[in-house]
Amino acid sequence: MRLDFAEPRELVADERDVLGVLAHGLAAFLVARRHLLRQREALRALERERSTLNTILDHLPVGVFLAEAGTGKVLLVNNLGAEMLGRGVDPNANQDNYQDVYQCMRVGLDEGMPAEELPLVQTLTTGQSRQGAMDIVRPSGDRITIEVNAAPIHDGDGSMFAAVVAFSDVTQRNRLEAERATYRDELIRAQAQALAERSTPLVPLGDGVVAMPIVGTLDRERADQIVQTLLDGCAARKARVAILDVTGVPHADTAVAAALLRAAAAVRLLGVEPILTGIRPDVARALVGLDVDLKGLVTLSTLQDGILHAARGRRH
Repeated sequence: MRLDFAEPRELVADERDVLGVLAHGLAAFLVARRHLLRQREALRALERERSTLNTILDHLPVGVFLAEAGTGKVLLVNNLGAEMLGRGVDPNANQDNYQDVYQCMRVGLDEGMPAEELPLVQTLTTGQSRQGAMDIVRPSGDRITIEVNAAPIHDGDGSMFAAVVAFSDVTQRNRLEAERATYRDELIRAQAQALAERSTPLVPLGDGVVAMPIVGTLDRERADQIVQTLLDGCAARKARVAILDVTGVPHADTAVAAALLRAAAAVRLLGVEPILTGIRPDVARALVGLDVDLKGLVTLSTLQDGILHAARGRRH
C-alpha cells in the first residue's frame, strides 16, 4: 500500500493508528489467504488420492467390501464386489444383518450363515484377520461361492476404525476341482479294475486239480502272463487237471480263442489235462472259426461242471 501527499508532512497520531490497523488487517488477510491456498491444494491432493484409490479398487481382480468399526455400516463396495454380490452399498446393512441383506449361506447348503461366523463380523468383533468361505444368493436367484479374507484397518494411534474384506468368486474353480476329483476317482477305479484283471490267480482245488478263473479283457500280453502263471502253478503243484474258466471274459473273438488254445496246449505238454469252462456261444463260434483240431480238449458250460468232471476222472 502506498500513500502520496502533496508535500512532506508528519503523520498525526490518529493517522498512524489507522495505518497500523490497515497494516495488521492486510497481514492477517495475507496469512489467511496463504492458509486457504494450502487447504485448496490439500483438498486437490486428497481428491486425486481418492480418485486414484477408487480407480485402483474398481480395477482389482477381487471384490472389496469396507465396513465401519463399531456399527458395521457399509462404507464402500467396489464394482467387482457389487457385481459378485448383486448389491452395492446398502444403507440398512450392519454387522447384525449382513447374512440377511447379502443372503450369506453355508457352502453347498440351504442354511443361512450365522452372523457370528462371518469373517467380517469376526474381524469387527475381535480386531483380528479372519478367512472363510460362503455361498451368496444374488437377487437374480443364482448362487455363487466366494472365498473371503477380512482384515482390520487402524489409524495412526493403532485404533481400528474400519475392516476390509477382499473376496473372490471360486464357483467355477470348485466345479472344475469336483470334476477333476470325479475323473481321478474314476481313473483310480479303472486302474484298480485293470490291475485286478491282470492278476489272474491259480486256485488249487485239491487232488491235483487247479482252476484259473479269467476275468476281464484278454489280450496277447495278458494271455502270455496266463500261460506262464498256469505252467508255473501246474509244475509247482504237480497238477493233473487245469480248469480255465472264461465266464468273466466279456468279449471273445478269434484272438481270445487262440489264446485259450495256446494255454491248453502248453499245460498238455506238462501232462496236465486242460478243461475249458464258461464257454458261451461267441466263444464256441470263435473256437470253431479257428479251424483247428479240438479233439481231446474238454469244454464245459460252467466251472462247477469242470470240477465234477475232474473229480470223476480222479475216481476212474
